[in-house]
Amino acid sequence: MLTIVLLAGAGVVGWVNWRYGQLQRYHVNLRKAAAGEPENYLITGSDSRKGIVKGSKDAGAFLNGTYDAGQRSDSIMILRVDPAQKTARVLSIPRDLFVSYAPSNGKGNGRGKINGAFAISPQVLTDTISTTFGISINHFMQVDFVGFKRLVDAIGGLPVYFDTAMRDRNTGLDVEQPGCVKLDGDMALAFARSRHLQYQNSHGRWVSDEANDFGRIKRQQFLMRHAIARLNSQGYLTHPAELDHLASAFVATVTVDQGFSLGTLKSLADRFQSFDAEHLKSYTVPATRWYPAPDGSDALKIDQAAAQPILNMFRNHDEQQSSASFLSVGVYNGTGQAGQASNVAGALEKVGFGVTSVGNAATLGYSQIQSHTMIRYAPDDRAQADLLARSLTVVPQLVPDSRQTEGTVALITGTDFTTVEAHPRAATTGGAASSASTVAPDATSTTAGGLGGSGSESSSSSTSSSSTTTTSTTVLGRVPPDTAPAGVSCS
Repeated sequence: MLTIVLLAGAGVVGWVNWRYGQLQRYHVNLRKAAAGEPENYLITGSDSRKGIVKGSKDAGAFLNGTYDAGQRSDSIMILRVDPAQKTARVLSIPRDLFVSYAPSNGKGNGRGKINGAFAISPQVLTDTISTTFGISINHFMQVDFVGFKRLVDAIGGLPVYFDTAMRDRNTGLDVEQPGCVKLDGDMALAFARSRHLQYQNSHGRWVSDEANDFGRIKRQQFLMRHAIARLNSQGYLTHPAELDHLASAFVATVTVDQGFSLGTLKSLADRFQSFDAEHLKSYTVPATRWYPAPDGSDALKIDQAAAQPILNMFRNHDEQQSSASFLSVGVYNGTGQAGQASNVAGALEKVGFGVTSVGNAATLGYSQIQSHTMIRYAPDDRAQADLLARSLTVVPQLVPDSRQTEGTVALITGTDFTTVEAHPRAATTGGAASSASTVAPDATSTTAGGLGGSGSESSSSSTSSSSTTTTSTTVLGRVPPDTAPAGVSCS
C-alpha cells in the first residue's frame, strides 16, 4: 500500500538473491530508462479484501459489512529516484481525481476516477497516468491490505510519538492518549487508511480532520518516512535473520512488473540503505473539489496551474517539452484591440494549450499598447516558453522573470502579433534563442504570478463551467510530529 513496500522489498530482495524468483508479476508495457537516467516507480495499494478473515481483528472496518474480493487502487504514488543527483521524491495522486482513461482499456476512452483505471488493469492505470500527467512510468509495484500489515510487522512495527489522542471509527484507529505508540500492522493500516480522523484539541474535545483523502495521503507519506528510518536505524537490511523474515513477507504479498530485475532491486537497496528519511521530498497533485463531476459523483479536478511545476519534477526533459497540454498560459492584450486576448486564448486552446486566464497588459504593469509580442517565464521554464514561442507565427521576445509562477508562462501580445500555428515549428539548435530574442526582465513590471488581472478583458478560467462549481481544497492532514519532544525516545 505504501512505498514502505518498495523500500523494504528493495533491500531485502537485493540481499537475499534466492528469494527473487518467488515474486509475483504483472505483464505491463513500460518505458525502459537508459542507464543512469532517473526512474519512476508506480506504487499502488490495492484495497482488495482478499485475505481479510471475517471475525479477525479490525475486519469490520475493512469489510464494511460486505466481502468484495475485487480491487481498486486505495493509494497511488510515484517514487522518482535520480541516481545522478542522488535524490528521491514521492508524488501522491488522489484516488478520486477525475480523468480520461487511456485507450488501452479496450473500451474506448472512458472517464472516471483514477482508481477506477486500476480496477480495469495495471496497464490502463499506467497508461492513464502517462497520458494525464505526462510522466513516464518505468516500473510497477502493488501490495494489498494483508501485504502491508505483514510488511509492517516484519520490521517490528513503527514507533510513533502522538502529541494528542487520535481515532477513526471507520478504520479502527484508536490512540487513547498522547505518547509513544508502536504501530503494529493492524494499527499502521488503520492509520494509513484513515479518511475520517478525529483528534483531541487542547480543550479535550474531539475535532474532525476535514482533509479526507488529502489527509490520508499526508499520513501515508508520514508512515513512509518512519518506515525508512526504522529500516536503517535497526539494521534490518544487514542481519541475515531479519532479511529472511522480511523477504518472506515481501515475496508473499507484493506483485511487480516483469522487468523488475534483480539489478533494479539491488540498486534501490544501495540507494536507500543509508538514505536519510528527512531528505525524502513528498508532493501531492493539487486538485479542487468538483461536484457534480460528469458522472454525477463528487470528484476532484486537477489544478493545472498549480500542478505543472510539481509534475515537471517527475518528468524527463523531453516530456516537459513534448505536449502543449502540460503548459499553463496566461494571455494578455497589449494591442488595445477589443477581445484580442480572448481570441488568442481560444486559438491556443484549439491547438492544445491550457489557458488559465486572460486580461490586459496593463494588469501586469505594461502600457496598453506594446510594439513587440513577448513571453514571460520562470527561469526554469525556458523549454515551455520555447514551445509557446514556436507555436506563434510572430517571433516573440522571451523574458525570464523570477517572479513568474513556475509552470505558467505569460503571453503579452504586441502590435506585431499575427496568428497561432496549427503545429509548433521544429526546435532549432539552442531552442528558440536562435529565432526569438531573450531580453532582461522589465524592472517596471509588476507581474504577480503571471496570472490574474482585470480591465476591458475580464480575467477568466478556461476550465470553469456554469454547470459545475469548484472550490479550493485546504489540505489539513493532521499527523503526529515527525520526532518526539526532547528527552522522549520512541523505539
